[in-house]
Amino acid sequence: MKKVLISALALAILIPSITYAAWWNPLTWNWNPVTWVTAIFGSQKKPSPSSNTTTTVPAVQGASSTSKNSDNTPRRASEASKPKATEPTLQTNSQTSEANQRQVNAPSVTPPPNATPCNGSYYTACPVGGDFVCPANGGDAYCQPGQQQMNAEAAAQAQAQQEAYQQRTNQINALTQQYNASKASLDQQVINLNQQVLDIKNQYYKDVANVPQPGISIQEANGEIQQLTTSANMKIEQINSQIQQVQIQEQQLYLNYNSQVNSLH
Repeated sequence: MKKVLISALALAILIPSITYAAWWNPLTWNWNPVTWVTAIFGSQKKPSPSSNTTTTVPAVQGASSTSKNSDNTPRRASEASKPKATEPTLQTNSQTSEANQRQVNAPSVTPPPNATPCNGSYYTACPVGGDFVCPANGGDAYCQPGQQQMNAEAAAQAQAQQEAYQQRTNQINALTQQYNASKASLDQQVINLNQQVLDIKNQYYKDVANVPQPGISIQEANGEIQQLTTSANMKIEQINSQIQQVQIQEQQLYLNYNSQVNSLH
């Protein structure tokens, strides 16, 4: 009974106040809960991806297809297929999950086949017998001759020297044979000319021995002997002149031979 009286008294007090209150109009009230929350806590916008601050990360550098200038440098392999690095942004929870999904689906970096990495680049293999060298302080890789290749080059060089020496020896032997043949021919000419001189002298002595004959005076005999002597001397002088010419040819032959031999050393 006491509660009923209290309730009746409260209604009696509130009804006149509600009746004369300007704000008491339930038909004009907004029954949307979002409006109540906005009115209480203020306007809050969801951040858009375009308004976020971004930080650009440089793209991953791929291997280029350039080569170095010495026959002894390995060529760089063709550029590997590398995706650009994802640019991170300040994201909400939903955007972070989407970015993580994109990173999972991104392709991995694949180096070129049969390539050797060196200081951030990929290079093809060195030729057979060459050693691949990657500088520890940076720079381009290069090929240097291996021990097997060096031994092969040394053996080839020794073989070439031996062949050159053998060829030079054969040429000298051929020149020597030619010189000896020519000199033997000239020597034979000198021998023949000396034999002619000897024959002239022998004939001269015979002729002089036959000069004294009965009925010939001494003056006539001396005159005939003088003619024989003069004739024999003229013949011998001519032959001696020929011998000197042959000897000059022999000297010139030797000088030519010696010059040709020296040119081969």
